[in-house]
Amino acid sequence: MFHCFLGLHLLLFIYHEITNFLTAEKGLTLTGEGTIDNTSEDNSDLGNGYQKSLIHVMGGECVIDGVTLINDPEYHWHGNSSTGHPYNSAAIAYWNDANVTIKNARIISGEFTVCGMGRDVASGEITLVDSYFESTSSNKDNGTHWAYAMRLFGSKVRIDGCEVKGIQGGISIESCQDAVISSGKYYTVNTPGQIDAFYALYITNGAKVTITGGEFSAANDRSGGGCRSRERALSCRATMTLICRPEA
Repeated sequence: MFHCFLGLHLLLFIYHEITNFLTAEKGLTLTGEGTIDNTSEDNSDLGNGYQKSLIHVMGGECVIDGVTLINDPEYHWHGNSSTGHPYNSAAIAYWNDANVTIKNARIISGEFTVCGMGRDVASGEITLVDSYFESTSSNKDNGTHWAYAMRLFGSKVRIDGCEVKGIQGGISIESCQDAVISSGKYYTVNTPGQIDAFYALYITNGAKVTITGGEFSAANDRSGGGCRSRERALSCRATMTLICRPEA
C-alpha cells in the first residue's frame, strides 16, 4: 500500500517514450489538498494511438481524498495496442478486483475522469462521494475518440452528492447489478458553437441502477432526455428504479 500526502502542486512532465502514469497494484491512498496535473502546452508529437492517464489501479484499495487530478483537458485521444498503449485516456483507470473510493476530490480530464477497464471482468466496488468530475471530451474533437465523463464497471457502484459534467456524456454504468445514485447533480453541456452534448446518465450491458435522488439534465433533446438505457426505455424497472420521496 502506497500512501501520499499532497500538500503542493505536482506537475507531471510527460514524455512519449516512457510510461506516463502511476501504477498501483496493491493499493494507493492520496490525501491532502494538492494537485496532480499532466497538462501539456503542445501534444503535437503524440496524436492518435497514444493515451494520457494519471493513475492505473490494478488491484487493492485506491482512496483519493481531497486531491485535485487534472488529466490534460486538451488531449482527446485514446491509446491502442499497435503503439504499445492499449488503454483509454483517463485520470483514473481501474482493473480486476480493485476497489476505488473518491471523496471530496476534483477530477478533470480530456477523456474519462474514471474508467473501468476489462468489460465484464472488473469486480471491485466503486464509491464516489461529494466530488466534482468533468470531462471536456466531444465527438467533435477529432471524430475518432471520445468519452463520457466516467465509465463504471464493478460489482457495486455508489454515487452520493457528486457533480458530474460532461459533453459526450456524464455517467455510463455498464453490467453492474448493484448501482445506486442517491444525490448530486449530473448534466451535459454543449461545446461553445456546437450541438454535441448527449446523456447525463447512460445505462447499458444489463446494468441495474437505482436512483433515490439527484438532478439529471442534458443540453439537447435526445431520446430519453437526460438519461438513457440502451436495452429498454427509461421507465423499465428491470433496468432502472426511480424512488421518489415526498418533500419534508
